[in-house]
Amino acid sequence: MSGASVRRTLLLFLVFFSTEAIADEWMPPTQHTYESADRRARLVVTPRQITSPLAYFEDKVAGREPAGVPADSKRMTAIAILQIRGTAGQWVTSWTKPLINEVSPVDVVVANGGGSVVTFDNWHSMGYGPDTIVVYDSRGSVVRALALEDVFPKWFVAAQPHSVSSIWWRGQPRISEDGAAVVIPIKLPNDESSPATEGPTLDLRIRLSDGNPVGLTDPNWKAALVRAADTTTQMCREERERIAAWNSPIAAPTQWSEPDWHHYLDEIFFRTSPRQNEDFPTVPATTVLRPRSAHDFEASVKWLQESLTKSTDLPGDDVRAIGSPDYNTLTEEIERLGRSLKPNQLKGVRLIVVMDTAHAERVRSSLSRSGAELRIVNPLEKIPEQPWRMQDRNPAKIPVCQTPQDRGPDRRLSVRYGLKLDGRFGWKTDAGLNLTNNYAPMARVADSSPEIRATRPNVSLVGRNIVMAEN
Repeated sequence: MSGASVRRTLLLFLVFFSTEAIADEWMPPTQHTYESADRRARLVVTPRQITSPLAYFEDKVAGREPAGVPADSKRMTAIAILQIRGTAGQWVTSWTKPLINEVSPVDVVVANGGGSVVTFDNWHSMGYGPDTIVVYDSRGSVVRALALEDVFPKWFVAAQPHSVSSIWWRGQPRISEDGAAVVIPIKLPNDESSPATEGPTLDLRIRLSDGNPVGLTDPNWKAALVRAADTTTQMCREERERIAAWNSPIAAPTQWSEPDWHHYLDEIFFRTSPRQNEDFPTVPATTVLRPRSAHDFEASVKWLQESLTKSTDLPGDDVRAIGSPDYNTLTEEIERLGRSLKPNQLKGVRLIVVMDTAHAERVRSSLSRSGAELRIVNPLEKIPEQPWRMQDRNPAKIPVCQTPQDRGPDRRLSVRYGLKLDGRFGWKTDAGLNLTNNYAPMARVADSSPEIRATRPNVSLVGRNIVMAEN
């Protein structure tokens, strides 16, 4: 059987982003206690009740809110209790308040003494929502809530490792040594990133006093954004190639690659079969006979023998697809195995064999008494994709790959504050903010500013961050 490939795709500069994300699984949320590093403060988080993870997910898909809530439940959010250790060692409650997380945060860090609490992500949906990062003060009041897009460009977020439910964007957060910020290891996009791998990270600081990210204009972060942009651009190109290959007619691989052969055998079945019930799909068992010169050739002979001799327990739903780049050897092995087949030994099996015209009749003759429903596929035949399986048939949804940095000579970008009037932006006064870096650094604009635009085109707005595409 062929392995399932995991691909991450991306959104570059507010253009379409599609993803083939991997599956994940979430255990039911439970009460959890988070202690400060000095062990003098702790936060006890009690999640909002759900009937089950499956019920929650089904309600989310159906748009039913509050998702997964039991009929007799009156609480709609998680509850937190901050406790401070007293002089006698006992825990004294400082405050009890609902968190803004719907079910429960995924992680919490508590500052020494309980002066601040920071929650991260939402159960069952890491990286999504306006409360991905929430800073609370010593009284349990929200200082600031942030979505990832409030901190990073959308193309950066889109290039993070994704699963079906979540964006796996960070490592384990911690309070800074000076106690003034929370430090978050941010996963940097790279072509090997996945939820299961660590990958490179770079620390981001969020100030506890006001919830503002700091340090994004530092040289390390500027360089990281440049590298991430290069990576996401390459990923975008690979995604375009993947979509084009998926939608194009397919023939047998011209070079030896066992994974490519398994994929090809899978595609023969799916491209020539009627649309299936997605809940109970038939999936072919693929067998690839390796070239005789391969050191592990004999192992593939055993797999071929099993595929051509084992009777079925699933008549009609047992699909076996066989192929090899070595048509002569495959024919010889089929003939050898065919001589020992009993009449109707493979009855109920749907058998697909990829074979060139020079050997096709020999294969057909060898398997004639097997009882299998045999189909021989010419490796040169180009099999078109089925319309309902095509991806992104709308040209407007095909990713547009642009490097989101200016790599030209050093120029200046004058940024102004603007007011939105009748759908247009009228200029106010020049804020006097200039960007001078070749690689278009991110500029943090004052929180009190109204909506903003730049005086040049091709500027992406992400919250209050400005990212320059071209000068």
